Amino acid sequence: MNGTQPQGQTTTVPVMDANTPVAYYQPIAITPATIKWIAGAVVAALALMPSGFLDRYMLPAKDSEVQALTAIVKVLQQGQQDTSDAVKRLTLAVDNLSGLVDRMQTLKNAAPKLKTR
Repeated sequence: MNGTQPQGQTTTVPVMDANTPVAYYQPIAITPATIKWIAGAVVAALALMPSGFLDRYMLPAKDSEVQALTAIVKVLQQGQQDTSDAVKRLTLAVDNLSGLVDRMQTLKNAAPKLKTR
């Protein structure tokens, strides 16, 4: 069909008023297949627990890992602070240059015009 309508059929645009819902909620249908998938996931998790496969995802972090992460966060925060300071200095420099340009234009306009022959 390539997005075209068959001959003789027209499309009507629904009228939107204050009572027209913006979104519709489609409830999830719980089917036997859904129950099988959930049961299979629970059985797989219980089967993998004794092997230690899931332990790396469920155990709390070691102290050395927490310290390493803390050091990384401090370095990132210092870099963000340096970047913020650099942006502030650049903004001040641009403001100062803008003021200089304005004063130069004022002086240029105030100077007498030379007539060329």
